[in-house]
Amino acid sequence: MSTETLLNPFQKKINQLKVNFKIDKGFSGEEKYCLSDQEGNQYLLRVCDIERLESAKNHFQLLQSVEALNIPMTRPIGLELIEKEQKVAMLLTYVEGVDGEESLSSHTEEEQYRIGLSAGEVLRKLHTIPAPSNLELWDVLKSNKHARYEKTFLTLEGYSEYKYIVEYIRENEHKLEGRPNMLLHDDFHPSNLIIHNKEFAGVIDFNRFEWGDPYHDLHKVALFTRNISVPFARGQIHGYFQGNPDEEFWERYTLYAAMAIISAIVWTQQFYPEQMEGMITRCEQIIKDHHNFQSSIPSWYRQYN
Repeated sequence: MSTETLLNPFQKKINQLKVNFKIDKGFSGEEKYCLSDQEGNQYLLRVCDIERLESAKNHFQLLQSVEALNIPMTRPIGLELIEKEQKVAMLLTYVEGVDGEESLSSHTEEEQYRIGLSAGEVLRKLHTIPAPSNLELWDVLKSNKHARYEKTFLTLEGYSEYKYIVEYIRENEHKLEGRPNMLLHDDFHPSNLIIHNKEFAGVIDFNRFEWGDPYHDLHKVALFTRNISVPFARGQIHGYFQGNPDEEFWERYTLYAAMAIISAIVWTQQFYPEQMEGMITRCEQIIKDHHNFQSSIPSWYRQYN
């Protein structure tokens, strides 16, 4: 399957577009390529199987809505069905730079914090798009999803020491009630945030977007971000809240972090068992940060505030 074949339906000047490189990072299951034209403009091409057509349409339409917020991001250009290849191709602008997971450590702590501030401000803007009115209430949706993970988790061998986390979640699950339903990026962490010239350049990979409690979009801070950069994590929190958040936020953040431990163990065991050791290390760090879930404010945040 040639890239040229996929690009023809976008009616671009094919001769002016060349493949710079294939992008192998991520878990989307899509083929991704960086392209450029003669003027040096860069594009991102995402290719998936035709079975994911509806998902691709939803993704593209979501990007069109988010684009109106005027935030730094990968912007939609075109979406085409390639029937001959049984593929779906999406063409987007390319955000120049390096993802935060790879590049944050090369910046000073002050720079990491400042970049985090910008990321938090962008996330706050994302959360201004309300969910469709016909969706289930967030607490029902989240509780049902967690129940499925919990059921599987309790059948796994070797994790009995974490069962107290299940009890903690059950005791605090009522805190999901009454929360708003807004757009969630649902994978907002340094791997999907681009940095260029020591500045936050944009957010990418909206393909896992969801609808729900805005605070849920911050639980990846616990699972991924704090292990990459605590200054960035603090900056993201401060940028989102324009200062220090209240206790209500931390209580829900801690609940979502606990739920994330259960789902992460199940998900990793099912799909990437070879990565379980690394995932357990992350989960153990969350437990340590929250003193076995006796503290809502994590130690990495408390020690600097």
